[in-house]
Amino acid sequence: MTAPHERSSVPPTPARVDKRLHAPDPAMQQARLYRQAVDAAQAGHRATAVAGARELLVLNPRHEAARQLAAHLEAEAGATDRAVALLREGLEQDPSRTALALTLARMLATEGLAEEALAVLDTHAVPGPEAAGLRAGVLARRGDYAAALPAYESAARSQPLNPMWWLGLGVALESLGEPARARQAFGKAHSLGLQQPDLADYVQQRLRALE
Repeated sequence: MTAPHERSSVPPTPARVDKRLHAPDPAMQQARLYRQAVDAAQAGHRATAVAGARELLVLNPRHEAARQLAAHLEAEAGATDRAVALLREGLEQDPSRTALALTLARMLATEGLAEEALAVLDTHAVPGPEAAGLRAGVLARRGDYAAALPAYESAARSQPLNPMWWLGLGVALESLGEPARARQAFGKAHSLGLQQPDLADYVQQRLRALE
């Protein structure tokens, strides 16, 4: 029998540490960065929020929520060119991301770039009532009420509780010489309620004029 002092003095081999267990999980890291960016935005720290969202986009260029957040914040700061570039970059990666296309079209329309806004909606085949309403608004602003009418009708059918679609529909119908239908549309907008006082006053004015 071997005496205790005669046993091997070689120290035991330390257990190997799997470094993967200590590596940050990419999904968790991205979720943390996004949450921090959102919190910064809500606290009014726009520059910090944009920096965080852009850092996240470096890690994951396809993180759509971060791209939307960064674009909206850039636009709010007056950097529309940077916002548009962010959205176009996302669409170059994946043209089927219609939410990005809708945001881009809205920004272009706000900047008065009607043809570019319509081209984005068409190129990316953006579906839904929001896209139809945006298309109708762009067409109406340039005086093409005949083309705006079916888009407003589509938006109103899909979102019948949205008073803005009924307001736009009323404007288009009155401009096309259909006062009876226009009054019905204005009446619907009035009954649903418009939050902006100037629009509510306008609807009441049109209802009185069309009696």
